[in-house]
Amino acid sequence: NGNVNNNDGYVNNGVNREQNDQEIAILQKENKQLRLQIDNLNRELQILKQESLHSVKAEVLEKAQSTIAEIMAKNQQLEQKAMALEKDKILFDVKRRKMHNTIQELKGNIRVFCRVRPLLEKENNSPAVELSLIESPDCQQTVTVFVPSSSIKHLRGGNSNEGTKIQKFQFSFDRVFMGTNQMEIFEEISQLIQSALDGYHVCIFAYGQTGSGKTFTMQGNTQSIELAGIIPRSFDLIFTSTEVLKSRGWTFELECSYIEIYNEELRDLLGDNNNNN
Repeated sequence: NGNVNNNDGYVNNGVNREQNDQEIAILQKENKQLRLQIDNLNRELQILKQESLHSVKAEVLEKAQSTIAEIMAKNQQLEQKAMALEKDKILFDVKRRKMHNTIQELKGNIRVFCRVRPLLEKENNSPAVELSLIESPDCQQTVTVFVPSSSIKHLRGGNSNEGTKIQKFQFSFDRVFMGTNQMEIFEEISQLIQSALDGYHVCIFAYGQTGSGKTFTMQGNTQSIELAGIIPRSFDLIFTSTEVLKSRGWTFELECSYIEIYNEELRDLLGDNNNNN
């Protein structure tokens, strides 16, 4: 009986091993199938990721294209609006120029101004001369000069002690400047400079006897901004205005000549010193 029991044990052990081998084979087969499934799932995952990435890229690209289209449309609207404003600005400049020069014509194409300078130190001892300024209803200004007869005789070389009769002289001008500075003079003249910039012919000149202040009014002291005369202030206004107008589409070509008439001779002050005539 003991031997029979031992053989049964060997039989049982053999059966168990076969079963284990079968189970291992089955598990290995299932494991291989699972690995194949995992590999397939990983491939599908990569494909899904790529498709998702492409989808995201396509969505972003679509949004970007839409945004670009909106910006371009808005930019086109702004360009059209800018063009319309440019046209309005040109029309405004034309109307402004016409109105400005109509006002200048109403003031008079030829205007005569008078500037009264203070007495010089050497003139303080001269016979007294009084001035009276009256503005008439037609916007002209009349200067009345009260001169003692002794002053006239003194100027003519006669005896200044003969009589004290007062003589009256009246002169009418478009405007009279008394006790004014250089800036106040130029404020009136600057309107004519604007007419020159608008394409109209303008001429400004000073007339008077020697020592009456023509050079000071026209040129002034170029070393001082406050004392600068009409000429340097006009150049500043011309160049400043042309720079502003260039930004509006205007183009300018500037030329300059500097001449004087002295003793009935025309001299070019910018030309060759050896040939001023």
